[in-house]
Amino acid sequence: MRVVVDEKLTLEPGILFRDGSSAGDTFDPTASTAPDGETLQDQDSNSLFGGNTNAGLENITPGDVPAAAINDAVDGNLFLETAVALGADDKIGDSSNGVFQVRNDTNSSQDIAIRFPTFGPDVGAGGTQVTETEAVETFRFFDSSDTQISTDDPTASPPTVDNVVTVSPGNVEQIYVDYNTKTHEDALETAAGITGDPFQQQTATVDLVDTIKVGVEDGNDVSP
Repeated sequence: MRVVVDEKLTLEPGILFRDGSSAGDTFDPTASTAPDGETLQDQDSNSLFGGNTNAGLENITPGDVPAAAINDAVDGNLFLETAVALGADDKIGDSSNGVFQVRNDTNSSQDIAIRFPTFGPDVGAGGTQVTETEAVETFRFFDSSDTQISTDDPTASPPTVDNVVTVSPGNVEQIYVDYNTKTHEDALETAAGITGDPFQQQTATVDLVDTIKVGVEDGNDVSP
């Protein structure tokens, strides 16, 4: 997932990927203690989906998921990757250990929400694709009060977000990922091209979300 961020905000790796329990601690996924045993990686050096120096999912076993990789960057240079199991309903991070953290560096409170401006190639109206509604129900973003702040209805115009999180001046908000690959498991299996023995462990990729937009609420929409 690539990130687009409102200019009033700073988005960076959350506490989940830091070597302590504070927002200002050093970025170090290898030193972090994941609350639910998640596998955490530095996306710059070990992308989950491969790259110039690694084989990606070939290095991940079923026992390693859920896994998440993020790079030590901010705003538009920040990238997040996740690998999760089918038939699961769980989360990556929690209310105290965000995958992302949002800094409000302005002099006024900001109401923040997340939208999905660009879905992946496995999302669409085709018979082998996941619908946009299924995609936003599979991956959701929650704040430190365990409230969903990401798009809940992508078919509305503009797509709706029922809740925002208010971040006071100078404060930092933790945001974590909630995923449910159980409700739409059949659609995800089809999109991934998983066939054969259902008891045989397999790995495959499904690109549901290419870009998330983290922005300040402006009426019924979120600023670019």
